[in-house]
Amino acid sequence: VANAIAQAREAAAWLGDAAEGHDGWASPGGATPEEEEDEEEDEDEEEGSSTMLLFESLRDWEKELQRLGAAGWRVSAVNERFDMAPSLPRYLWVPSGLLDHDLKRTFGHFQERRVPRLCWHHPGGGDLLRAASFHPASEPGSEDVRCLEALLLGDRGPCVLADTAELPTLADIQLAHLRLRELCLTGAVAEEKWLSALEGTRWLDHVRSCLRKAVEVASLLAGKRCSVVLQEPSDRDLNCLVASLVQLLGDPHARSLPGFQSLVQREWVAAGHPFPRRLGLLCPDSPREEAPVFLLFLDCTWQLLWQFPADFGFTEAFLLALHDSSFSPYFSTFRFSCQRQRGHSGTPRFPSQIYRPMGGWQDPGGPRGGPQPCTFPPVWAWGRRYTRQQREQFRNPAGPPGPAESRTPGTPADPCPWRSASLVLTLTKGSLCPHPLPWAAGPALNQDGGRAFPSCRHFPPTPGSRFDVTCAVRACGAARAERGKMAAGPISERNQDATVYVGGLDEKVSEPLLWELFLQAGPVVNTHMPKDRVTGQHQGYGFVEFLSEEDADYAIKIMNMIKLYGKPIRVNKASAHNKNLDVGANIFIGNLDPEIDEKLLYDTFSAFGVILQTPKIMRDPDTGNSKGYAFINFASFDASDAAIEAMNGQYLCNRPITVSYAFKKDSKGERHGSAAERLLAAQNPLSQADRPHQLFADAPPPPSVPTPVVTALGPGVTPPG
Repeated sequence: VANAIAQAREAAAWLGDAAEGHDGWASPGGATPEEEEDEEEDEDEEEGSSTMLLFESLRDWEKELQRLGAAGWRVSAVNERFDMAPSLPRYLWVPSGLLDHDLKRTFGHFQERRVPRLCWHHPGGGDLLRAASFHPASEPGSEDVRCLEALLLGDRGPCVLADTAELPTLADIQLAHLRLRELCLTGAVAEEKWLSALEGTRWLDHVRSCLRKAVEVASLLAGKRCSVVLQEPSDRDLNCLVASLVQLLGDPHARSLPGFQSLVQREWVAAGHPFPRRLGLLCPDSPREEAPVFLLFLDCTWQLLWQFPADFGFTEAFLLALHDSSFSPYFSTFRFSCQRQRGHSGTPRFPSQIYRPMGGWQDPGGPRGGPQPCTFPPVWAWGRRYTRQQREQFRNPAGPPGPAESRTPGTPADPCPWRSASLVLTLTKGSLCPHPLPWAAGPALNQDGGRAFPSCRHFPPTPGSRFDVTCAVRACGAARAERGKMAAGPISERNQDATVYVGGLDEKVSEPLLWELFLQAGPVVNTHMPKDRVTGQHQGYGFVEFLSEEDADYAIKIMNMIKLYGKPIRVNKASAHNKNLDVGANIFIGNLDPEIDEKLLYDTFSAFGVILQTPKIMRDPDTGNSKGYAFINFASFDASDAAIEAMNGQYLCNRPITVSYAFKKDSKGERHGSAAERLLAAQNPLSQADRPHQLFADAPPPPSVPTPVVTALGPGVTPPG
C-alpha cells in the first residue's frame, strides 16, 4: 500500500510538471536561442545520461532492481518520511517475504538504525548486503529474532558476514593522505628516495587492502555460493567503498560511464556518506572527522582502470573531474550527508530521477510558478562546466560498446542443493569460519562501541545455546560424513581428478566442519581425515572429494591459504602418485616486516611458479612473533630463479627484502640450486596440470594482450577453474 501511494504521488507530480513544460524545469519566458544552443551542445550528454539514475524516486529503485534481476527482493517505502532511519535513503531493497510491519521491528537493533539491505545481486545468484553494527544495548525478543533472521538469512542459503575491521581506519586514511600530500610538494624528498617515501606513506597499502577485501567478497559471490553482508560500525564509510568495488569487479554496467555515475549516486550519495565532514568542506572545527574515503575509492578505481582500460567506459580524465568537483560548493551531490538533508535544503526532486538536462539549470522556476529557494544541480551536469571536447575525453573509445542489457526480471538462479540455509560464517582477515549470529554470541563490543558480528578466533561457539548454528552444522555434517567416508572404498573407486588435499589443519578441525567449509565451493561427495590409531586425533591433513573436477579447481582457487582457526590451510590437487617431489628449489627471504604472514608471502611468490608447501615464517615459540625471515619451497628451479631475480631488493610492506637460495641442512655453507640438484630436477618434470596460483585467469596472459581482471566475475562468464 505504501508503494502504491508513493507511485500515485509521483504520477500526480509528473502530470503537474508536464503541464508546465521541461519536466518541471520550465523557464518563465520560454527557451532563448542561447538555451537552444546549449540543448544542442548537450545532446550527446543526454544520450549518455539516459540511464543515469539519481535514486530519489521509487521508480528509479524499481528500475534498477529490475535490471539486476534480483528475484525474492522488493522495494520498500518504509523510510519514505525518514522516520525510521534519518541517514538511510527513502527506499530500501528488502526481502519480498518480509512485511514492512516486521521490518520496522529490526531498525532499533542496529547502530544509527541502519538495517541490512540489498545493494547488489550477482547474476549467479549471490546477494550483497550492507549493514551497521548490532546495537550494544539491544536485546531482541523471540519475534524480533525471527524478523532479523528473515532479513539476514531468508531462503538465500549460507550467509557470510564480512567484517571491515581489518581495513584502515578513518584516522589511518587521513594520516596517509596528509603524508602523500606532503610528498608531492617540490623538494620534499630526494628523487632517488621518492618511491621509498611513497611506500612509507602507506597510502598504497590502504589501496591494496581495500582491493583485496573486494576481491574476497566478489569471489564468494561469483559462483552463486552464498550471500555476503558487509558490516561496519557506521555503515557510511568503508561499506560504501567495498560495496562499490565489488560491483565494479562483478557488474559490467557499473564500469560504463552512466553505470558508474549511478553506482556513486546509490552507494555513496543516497546511502548517506557524510561528504561534508569527510572532505572538510563545512566542518573546519572538526578535523578528526576528516578522511578522504571517496578519494581512496577513486584511487582504487584508477588502479583497475590503469591495468584493464578496455573493460571501462570512462577514462582517467573523468575520475579527475569527479574528484575536483567533490570540493566545489555549487553541487548538491557533495554538499549534504544524506537524502534527508537534501530534501530539507530546498533542492527540487525530479519527477523521474533519470537525469536529462533540458535547457540548462538556470532559473528553474516552479511547477506552480511561485518563487523557489536557491537550488543546486547535481554534479553530473557536466555540460555546465565542460565543453563538448572536454566531455569527449571522459569516454573511453576503447572501452565496452555500451551498458549491459537489463536482466530478465524474476528469473531465479539455479538452486544449489548443497546449500545450508541456516549456515552463518564470518570472513575476517582471510578466515572463513562457521559462527552463530551476533545476538547469540553475547554482548561483545567492538572498538566503536557497537556489537560486531563475531569472528571465529575471538568468539568461540557456546554449546547448548538454541542459536548455536555451529553445533547444528557439525551434527548434520557428522551424519553425512559417516555415511560417505572415503575410507569405505579403495582409491580406484574415487574420482582422483575431483579430489583435493587439505593440509595445515588445526587440531580443532573435524570432518563435519571440513565438509561444511568446502560446501561453499561446490557439492561435496566424501571427506576423509586420517587419524592416529593411538590418540585418535587427525594428523593435520585431509581429503575432500567433489562432484566434478571443476568444483575441485574452484575450491583450490578460493580456499587455498585461507586461515582456519588462525592457521593458513594448504589446498591443492590430490593424486595417487607423489609427483610434487622436493627438488631443492628452496629460497631464503630475509628482512621481513612483522606484519607479513604466510598468505601474503604465498600470494606474492606464487606468481613465479608452483609452491609445494606453505611458506614457513620462522616465529618465536613463546610469543609467536615473526623473526624476520622465511623459507619457500618451489617445485622447479625456473620458478625459484625467477623469484630471486625479480624480488631481491624489492620493497614488501615498507622494507627491502633479500631473496637468495637457502643453505642446505647439515652442510658447511653450501646453498641449494647447485648443478647436481638441477640435473636431478630435470629428470623429474612437473606435470602440466600444475599451474601457478592465479586469481582471475586460467593461464598466464600473453605478453601483448592483458587479461581483464573484472570480466572473470561478470554475468555470463564462468568463474576460473
